[in-house]
Amino acid sequence: MSFKKNQIRLFIVLVAVTMLFAACGRGTGAAHVIRMGHVYSLTDNIHPAALMLSELVYDRTNGNVRIEVFGAGQLGGTVENMEMVQNGIIQAAAEAINALDGFVPLAGIESYPFLFESYQQLFRFLESDLAQELWRDIGQNYFVLTGVQYRGVRMLQTTRPVRQLSDLSGLRLRTAFMRTLHRPWEILGAATVPMTFTEIYMGLQQGTIEGQENALMTSYASGFHEVQRYFMDTNHVFGYVGFIWNKAFFESLPQQYQDIIRQASDEVAAWRNEVEVGVQEVYHQRFLDAGLTFVEVIDLDQWRTVLEEPLRHEFPYMQEWVTRILEFNASM
Repeated sequence: MSFKKNQIRLFIVLVAVTMLFAACGRGTGAAHVIRMGHVYSLTDNIHPAALMLSELVYDRTNGNVRIEVFGAGQLGGTVENMEMVQNGIIQAAAEAINALDGFVPLAGIESYPFLFESYQQLFRFLESDLAQELWRDIGQNYFVLTGVQYRGVRMLQTTRPVRQLSDLSGLRLRTAFMRTLHRPWEILGAATVPMTFTEIYMGLQQGTIEGQENALMTSYASGFHEVQRYFMDTNHVFGYVGFIWNKAFFESLPQQYQDIIRQASDEVAAWRNEVEVGVQEVYHQRFLDAGLTFVEVIDLDQWRTVLEEPLRHEFPYMQEWVTRILEFNASM
């Protein structure tokens, strides 16, 4: 997309967002008003997590910092949200870390397949100093990341069964626009169809796509179980989402308020991590109750083997961090 088209799109988004904020008529009385957007359903756990953060910060700053949460894509898709955060149109977003891929390519490491083998392994990493170093590397001079939290494990979900690697051949699979989310599937043989999250339901319903890959709760909250037939135990990405702030704005806040936001973010993340542990079994059963069929993939080791060398060449700028994370996992 050209620079001129980017500028036009940002102008259109700015006008729409300004009208929405004016219509809401909220934010009076607080010294600092923060607009936070996200694309997920209001029943997805990221929404109550964002609301919890808002309440904690408001209370602990005696009403001086108000976080207004705009969920379900009210402000636009993932790319628009992150562009608005970068440009200061909104101050924050509750988004997957890989949403920053278009600004900081290293952020795509969140979606690097088979980097973690279990949620326990991911939790140990999220609580480590190594993770804090990674968030700083990703944020660079543009963003601050707080409260990074588990958002479930990605599983392949389709309208036709995938029992082995060869079944992926030609499968019209929705992927996000981040390269780490679509290139692995292309390498594995799928026909990827990049589209925004808010277009998935219609794509499945109309047959434009035959599958997508998200955590079960995220899919269920968005109604994807209504237009899918199968879900597979690929468990290929243990994902994480966080509160992503415009760095210039965040660092302009009094230090006391920055500290309050960081502490509250950590508390929200701890709550979300605990909740998500039990969610997988619950939504597995809900998918079954909705009439979907669970399929065990018989050759996931072959998927890993097929991906290993191509990904090393495709994403050389990630390899130092991939190695450090794998070594950290192996040491625990």
